[in-house]
Amino acid sequence: MARLVSFKGVDTLLRAAGRVVAECPDARFVVLGGGPLEGDLRALAERLGIAPSVRFSGFRADDRDVVRLLGLADVFCLPTRRRAWVSRSWRPWRWGTRGGPADRTVTTVVADGETGLLVKPEDDAAYAAAIVRVLREPELGRRMGEAGRRRAAALFDPSGCSRR
Repeated sequence: MARLVSFKGVDTLLRAAGRVVAECPDARFVVLGGGPLEGDLRALAERLGIAPSVRFSGFRADDRDVVRLLGLADVFCLPTRRRAWVSRSWRPWRWGTRGGPADRTVTTVVADGETGLLVKPEDDAAYAAAIVRVLREPELGRRMGEAGRRRAAALFDPSGCSRR
């Protein structure tokens, strides 16, 4: 879920997706968002041979639609070059301040190994390993998802983007 611009790191996610699909052939990836790099990212998915496993869904104006789609996911990934993480999908509010630094928001919400898995930005091998781990260890994913939901509820006001 991102505006498709360089610092969001979706290219890293796609490279990781190639590794994930090699280990988990049924894995599918949905990229929520649009932006100037969409064509380049679609071309990268083609070059990596994973285009059939990746769906670009475009920009979503309705937050309820985004929350619904996130709720359908087994894993949520935020590959920003500032701070990347992987977690079991949990139906988050818009936690974070619009326009605020993503790395501060991620480290506020994600406690590594507790509410998600932090990985070094641009490390597609580590990113893939984290995704595969969550897919192969559903109980770990469930625990992190529940812990993430509790942490977000404790830290953020569900009516908007402000911290409690």
